[in-house]
Amino acid sequence: MAAMGAAVPIATYIDDFTRLGREAFLRVHPEPLLLLASDKAVSDGSWSNFTTDSIQADAASAANLLSDEELAAIARMEALEVLTIVKSMDSPWRGRICLGRARNNDLVVKAPSISKLHAHFLVDSDGSLSVSDAGSQNGTLVNGTAVARGQTVPLRPRDDLQFGTVRAVFHTAESFYSFLATSVSGR
Repeated sequence: MAAMGAAVPIATYIDDFTRLGREAFLRVHPEPLLLLASDKAVSDGSWSNFTTDSIQADAASAANLLSDEELAAIARMEALEVLTIVKSMDSPWRGRICLGRARNNDLVVKAPSISKLHAHFLVDSDGSLSVSDAGSQNGTLVNGTAVARGQTVPLRPRDDLQFGTVRAVFHTAESFYSFLATSVSGR
């Protein structure tokens, strides 16, 4: 099992999808999550660069968001990782779920374009999530639109997110189950 705040291969979830029914799957995996798709992320723990690489904003790449069909193709190739959006009990920051490259974040993404503290997820009173940029060097985008520092953007299932060069899709447990049903079983 992966450490809290670490991405795990989608194969783990596909296995649960194929052996559990819908209700059991949603009981086992109730958390909202990010599907990460990045060839820059390093998951073997060997990445040790402690500076953030600058990137040039490219409007064409920001507009080139992943469609469900593209995500399904990536899932078949097992190139996606799942990062559950949960608060770590050890986190020094209260009231928000922090994403960044540093180990003390709730969600750790080890990629050169991710700042040590890159973005925050906020849980609204109704349980929905919002995202804000934490003043990162390479920015945060929601559906191709930059999130200004201090701006909070409510998230909807299947919103496309980008943290630096790391691309992700936000899912609730329900929308993720539907994604798996479409991409794994073709339903």
